[in-house]
Amino acid sequence: MTYIFESGLAHHIEGLIQQKRADGYAYNSEEKLLKRFDTFCVQNYPELTTVTYEMAAKWSEARPGEGDAYHNRCMSLVKVLSEYILSLGQEAYIPNFFCKAYRPVLYIPSKEEVKELLQKMDSRTSHNSEQFRLDRECKILFSPIFLLRSASVRRAIAKMGAHRPG
Repeated sequence: MTYIFESGLAHHIEGLIQQKRADGYAYNSEEKLLKRFDTFCVQNYPELTTVTYEMAAKWSEARPGEGDAYHNRCMSLVKVLSEYILSLGQEAYIPNFFCKAYRPVLYIPSKEEVKELLQKMDSRTSHNSEQFRLDRECKILFSPIFLLRSASVRRAIAKMGAHRPG
């Protein structure tokens, strides 16, 4: 090992690295990230010997200059560490996903923008039957951009009485 781990999680971190290397992984860049996590734990949670929700949530907070890919790697390693701790028969919180505080939400168009889009589509086609329009709207609403966990989108779809086209 290149680094000396000092937190309450040190023996778990060292065990994870040894296991990964025994499985044939170099685990060098991961070891470096785990050292950052270890330092974070020493500074913020020196008494803890397992991963907790609070610890994972604080670790997931955005740091200046950190890109999405790096942030996801940091969170992924904590998840792997938690899984390792669980495999030893001990308790640990497995982080699901923590968004960075400044990560933008996928853009959802306003009702006016959707209406304008539909009007433009209507003007480009000779199919103006009600059934054709409903089919087209369902295809738009169920396209990937609209398949969000947004309650407002789900309510709008329910009000329309629309269902996913087969």
